[in-house]
Amino acid sequence: MFNVHGRRRVHVNLRGSRLSVRIDRQNFRGSYFLLMCLSTIVFGQFCDMVLGPALRRPHESLYMVLPIFVLGILLYILVFSWGLWGAFGIEEIYTEAGTLRWTRRALNWTRVRDIPLHDITEIKAITSWHRFRNSVEVTAAQKRRKIGDNLLREEALELAQHLRRASGLTK
Repeated sequence: MFNVHGRRRVHVNLRGSRLSVRIDRQNFRGSYFLLMCLSTIVFGQFCDMVLGPALRRPHESLYMVLPIFVLGILLYILVFSWGLWGAFGIEEIYTEAGTLRWTRRALNWTRVRDIPLHDITEIKAITSWHRFRNSVEVTAAQKRRKIGDNLLREEALELAQHLRRASGLTK
């Protein structure tokens, strides 16, 4: 569909009423590897900082240190998963047998959403004034799902058009 830096990012294959879309990773991997490494180093320093007082005063560690430690673990998991998705994330969209199957993959982590085509009420391209915050929003059964985060404006508009045609919203 589009070439950015000499490679295609969004691949669309339309055969009759069946649509197949693959959205490759959107950015350079180096910055996300750096994010994962720095978050791991900061988490290691955080653990050293929190576990020191916990070992000196073990009777107070349950109520004083444990909530802070759990909050630090949750923040580390959030930042690391964001970096993992940015470095290895791929989205695939298929329409077949009356459903829209949206699959997100990052290494061995897979998340699949099945949306019945008859439940879809609206598909629109969400475009912003700056370059990489464009996406496609699918509204089905009073839920909004954002597909293809960090697309170019033209990619979001064309992907929304193909999804509308495959779901039967435009005749």
